[in-house]
Amino acid sequence: MISIQNVFDFCGGRNKFIEFIALMKAEMEDIDNTRDETFDERLKVIVMVLHVHLMTEYHLTHYLEFNNANLGPLKDGDLSDAQKLDLINPSDPLVWFLVPVLRCLNKLRNRLAYDPAVIVTDQE
Repeated sequence: MISIQNVFDFCGGRNKFIEFIALMKAEMEDIDNTRDETFDERLKVIVMVLHVHLMTEYHLTHYLEFNNANLGPLKDGDLSDAQKLDLINPSDPLVWFLVPVLRCLNKLRNRLAYDPAVIVTDQE
């Protein structure tokens, strides 16, 4: 179960989350009363990327805790997503192939966090 604290932690803290929401609100206010399909599509993509990133980070944390008993429990915010990816054992055939995809997802999430107007291509 994802809590609001998980969302805050994912965004880099409560203040970063509020900044992101303020950016989204400002972008929405810039659009006149007629709905812009392009904006609606971009918003759907942003929500999808954030949701997928939260879910993968959640499962990645549990994977690392299970496979690295010496780490102990990972508290929210202990490691960045990139640091967690570095801890994946490259010889683990169950997950090694996911690392490049998860790195791409992390980069995309970071780009969207700093500039919600980013256009996400089909290749991404």
